[in-house]
Amino acid sequence: MRRRTPSHGIGEASGKGRAARAATMAINDRKLGRKRLRTAVSVSVKVTSGRDFGVPELEIALGRVHDAVGPDAPIRWGHRFQYLLVGKARVEITAR
Repeated sequence: MRRRTPSHGIGEASGKGRAARAATMAINDRKLGRKRLRTAVSVSVKVTSGRDFGVPELEIALGRVHDAVGPDAPIRWGHRFQYLLVGKARVEITAR
């Protein structure tokens, strides 16, 4: 069986709708590619934001990624706060 090398996409946005925009930017990152995301065996999502980021925004970002991923790929995710990102959200996706 051939090993798949991971692909990585990053998106960062601020202001209203930042979670959805950051997730969309990460999904459309040229290093990741939508086709690669649809055929992925597994996907990892890391969301980094300031303390002003809430659970509803996290659900929006993860929902966007879930919609872009193929039906059989498990999605592992994590979230962390970073004080420098107040008012911003960063979404990083790794697909294998």
